[in-house]
Amino acid sequence: MQHIRKAWRKTPSSVRKTIIFTIGWIVVLIGIVDLPLPGPGWVIIFLGFTILATEFAHAKRTQDWLVARLKQVVAWAQKLWQKITRKS
Repeated sequence: MQHIRKAWRKTPSSVRKTIIFTIGWIVVLIGIVDLPLPGPGWVIIFLGFTILATEFAHAKRTQDWLVARLKQVVAWAQKLWQKITRKS
């Protein structure tokens, strides 16, 4: 594994960015296609942005924004769940 990491670091930046860009967006698009289907569409989208964030600052900011929104949704769902379970 160490050999692969060294080779990856030696790869020219333009080649690395092209590979990461392509793989990352393919994963994001697969996640978007999976959204209406049963399955982990959002998880796949987050994975795609995680891949993109390894080389692109904008993707890192987008990933941070998505994580913040996800935390808000989880907090809202927890509060809603507590209200529902108290009424029962």
